[in-house]
Amino acid sequence: MTIDKTSEDFTKIDALVGARVRLLRERRKMSQTALGEQVGVSFQQIQKYERGANRISASVLFQIAKTLGVAPSDLFEGIQEDNPGGLNWARLNDPQVDDLVTGFGRIASPKVRAKIVELVAALAPKED
Repeated sequence: MTIDKTSEDFTKIDALVGARVRLLRERRKMSQTALGEQVGVSFQQIQKYERGANRISASVLFQIAKTLGVAPSDLFEGIQEDNPGGLNWARLNDPQVDDLVTGFGRIASPKVRAKIVELVAALAPKED
C-alpha cells in the first residue's frame, strides 16, 4: 500500500503530537524533567518531542501516555484529516491559549465563565 504523504505531512503530525504531550504535561503540572524520568529519557529529549524536532517512538509514546494517565490514542486527538470540525492542537501550543485556559479554570463564578464563553463565541469568526 502506497502512502501519498510528504515528509512535511509527517513532520506536522510529529509537531501536533508533541504539542499535545506538552499540553497534557502542563495540565498535570508536571515538569519536563519529571516526565523524562518516568519515561527514561532526558528533559532535553522531552523538549525535542514537544517541539516536534524528534519523532516519538511507539514505545516511548506508550510510556508518555501511561505517565500522563491518558490512552495513547489521546495523543493523536484532533489531528485526523477526516475530522474537519476537530480541535486544531497546533493552536493550543500557543502560550496565550495556555494562559487563557489556566486563567479560565481559576474563575469560580459559573455566570462569569458563561459570559466569557459568550464573548469568545461572539468575537470568533464562524467556521464553515
